[in-house]
Amino acid sequence: MVFGANSTDVVARRALIGALETLQPHLDSLVLVGAQAVYLNSNHIELPLAPATSDADIAFDTRSLEVSPEIRELLREAGYSPNETAKNPGHWINAEGVPLDLFQPRILSSRGAKSRSANLGPHGQDLLRIIDGLNSALVDNSVLTINSLETQDIRSFEIKVTVLGEVTTGS
Repeated sequence: MVFGANSTDVVARRALIGALETLQPHLDSLVLVGAQAVYLNSNHIELPLAPATSDADIAFDTRSLEVSPEIRELLREAGYSPNETAKNPGHWINAEGVPLDLFQPRILSSRGAKSRSANLGPHGQDLLRIIDGLNSALVDNSVLTINSLETQDIRSFEIKVTVLGEVTTGS
């Protein structure tokens, strides 16, 4: 079975496409990580387990992040809200209830070793969660085209996608 063969995959990809559309002004600073990155890098092979994910995980290379437009405002205008039940910074949810996790690699954080929320100056705090294990995603990535899995949705985006294995997000 390959990614995209079930409705959970389709909903997760729709959420990812929506997030990329929302965050398009900052696309150059984004790196797709997590399960969808794994599936994009391995969709040509049969995996021993049926692939499935119900969310989208995006890391921010904050070294190249523009100060405008403000990310929190972009997300809210697009119908995203912080997922209060998750109690994790960087955990957003779209209008369909699909999670979107936004991360900052620990190496880019100026905060203490135990800090969990990134301080992004004009973008605010708690927008991204600081995560260990993402540092190499900043350099070990390839630009891939992300397409919708729905034939009527013609949106596509070119984005950096990590070639690492799935990242443990600690959520």
